[in-house]
Amino acid sequence: MKKTIKLKSLISCIAIIFREKPFLASLEGVSYLGSAITTGFMPLVWAFVFQAIENYITGKKENSIIHAMILFLIVQLAEVLFRMIGRVPTRVFCYNEQLQMKLCKNIYLHATELPYEDFLNQEIYNSFARSNSSISRNLPMNLLNTFFQIPSLVLSLCVAIVTLGAFSRWLVLIAIVSLLPISIIQAIILNKTYDISKDLTPIKKATSYFYSLFTKPTAVAEFRTYGCEEYFKTSWEKSLDKENLIVKKHAAKSSLQSITGEAFKLLGFAVALIFSSIAVAAGSINLGVFGALLTAYNSMQTTSNQIVSSLLSINSTYLFYSDYESFLKKSICTIPVLCDKTIEEISFENVSYKYPHSSVYAIENLNLKLRFNESVAVVGENGSGKTTLCLLLLGLLQPTSGKVISTFSDGEKRENIILQRKIGTVFQDFVIYKLTLKENLLLANLHSQYESAVLEKTLQNLHFKDGETINLDETIGIEFGGVEYSGGERQKIALARAQLSKCNYIVMDEPTASLDPMMEFELLNNVLSTVENKGFLLITHRVGASRLANQIIVLKNGKLVERGSHDELINLHGEYANLFKMQAKWYIDNEE
Repeated sequence: MKKTIKLKSLISCIAIIFREKPFLASLEGVSYLGSAITTGFMPLVWAFVFQAIENYITGKKENSIIHAMILFLIVQLAEVLFRMIGRVPTRVFCYNEQLQMKLCKNIYLHATELPYEDFLNQEIYNSFARSNSSISRNLPMNLLNTFFQIPSLVLSLCVAIVTLGAFSRWLVLIAIVSLLPISIIQAIILNKTYDISKDLTPIKKATSYFYSLFTKPTAVAEFRTYGCEEYFKTSWEKSLDKENLIVKKHAAKSSLQSITGEAFKLLGFAVALIFSSIAVAAGSINLGVFGALLTAYNSMQTTSNQIVSSLLSINSTYLFYSDYESFLKKSICTIPVLCDKTIEEISFENVSYKYPHSSVYAIENLNLKLRFNESVAVVGENGSGKTTLCLLLLGLLQPTSGKVISTFSDGEKRENIILQRKIGTVFQDFVIYKLTLKENLLLANLHSQYESAVLEKTLQNLHFKDGETINLDETIGIEFGGVEYSGGERQKIALARAQLSKCNYIVMDEPTASLDPMMEFELLNNVLSTVENKGFLLITHRVGASRLANQIIVLKNGKLVERGSHDELINLHGEYANLFKMQAKWYIDNEE
């Protein structure tokens, strides 16, 4: 996949590191520069050592071998010292881990600010997975190392070229030609690696999903009763095999290409060895120069290869880092600070909405006014637009057309805003978190100072664990050594959380779907009777529960078709009356 490398993005990647830990980042630079200098001068040191050995053998300047060994040891110790300096940030201060934590924090914080609608699109999950992958690869640190490494390698290469070129320019040319194939091959492999990583993202997600099912109690229960565990095991294996097959094919092809490149590199070294040996035999050079030439040639080959790899690595690193950067550039939603403002009503003016990738409107030309001191029920068949209405009301979805206007007690009006901490909610797919029971209750109002007795009383009013002691510090979740609550108990926790939110309006989307109708009616009646001076919007497909509200709204195919009290709608003999009679018949038939 071709992408244009942007210098600004590369600089921002490196700036992350210097901004967080400038001293540790500087140590990396000192380490690479020092190592490059010592490595670059090694061919000259070896030439001095070989010459000293030859002088010692021939009886000339016998003390020179001692000087040569001392010089060799000093250079080697310097190289070790510089490498140890480079390990201080990673080994002593665990900088890589700190940086990864910082980048992860950036991703997760940004994810919390994305519009709700983004999470209705598969691409957001793929983008999130790829950006996490870029962090796990520790790319900013790798890129910094590469930038430090390239100048250092260039310095080493210059020394090697000068040493080699002083004897023969042909050896320099041979080294360059022998490296061309492996350089081209590395470029192909690195670009292909990114493409494959991107293609593997949805496959890995599927593999992970199937694997996670084997440790979920609800899934395990169905496996045991339906006997379908083999199907999911096979599905997991197929997904894993598909993933491994792509990786293996890429690895096999890359290995073959790398071997071909290394063969050319080895062939070049063999030619240089033969060329230098002939020169020694002809007396053109002595043993010391011979050793220096081979060392310089090997250094030039190795350094040139590393420079090419580093340059290609910048491109590869940028491709992965661009996933992280592009995720952070996704537009966020604006959540207004409403402080102590009290909402009096919300109006829908010609509001229509259709979900991404859908051609059908979930809500169409809706005109509706909801006063926050009223109790309203929304009924309709599945797919009639009830939940969409709820999400539009809360500002989680923005209308495709029309306006959702919030009117506050001071007369101010706002259009299409997210109403955070202004409406207590019980969503249809509510979440009970793997925290303590007390923490779950307080999530709707984290700044509250509720006494434990108040929390317990709220739960008791909902008949939560009747006759049993309520342990607010009990952890929820077997995998954390806690307990698992039944579906009905979980719904009561969600209802209690909404009650404790201190909001003057409560929205409940199918809040008691897992309870039988009689218990549902009793529980909701109990909940609503304890909610003093609060209006509510109850979304339900059971018309019996709707009688708890003063006003009933009937939706059908995304349109408001009826509105009125229970008695008024029954007398209309329309959609509501049909739903009521149909559902009443279930219980009459059962009694008969």
